[in-house]
Parts: sequence; C-alpha cells; structure tokens
Amino acid sequence: MRNHEIMYHKGAPVAQRGLEEQIMRNVAAGKWRIVFTSHTYDPSVWYLIQTR
Repeated sequence: MRNHEIMYHKGAPVAQRGLEEQIMRNVAAGKWRIVFTSHTYDPSVWYLIQTR
C-alpha cells in the first residue's frame, strides 16, 4: 500500500491506511486471527480474518 501512496498520492496516506492499521493491530494483539491467505491476485495479498 505504501508504494501506491508514494506513486499516486504524493506520499499521503490513502483512506484505507487507517483500516489496514486497525486490522493488523487487532491481529497482532490476538483479538483477531488470519484463517486464510491468498496470493491469487499478485502483487496483492488477501486475508480472511476471524474476528471472534
């Protein structure tokens, strides 16, 4: 995501940045867990997250 911000937004964070940070914070804290990861649409990585 950071590369996209640099290329298209003059380095400014895109709107999704806060959501991504919240998701990763909850995963790191153990509140949520990643149950599936997909690399089907490279270079994107898709995650299925269990929140309960």
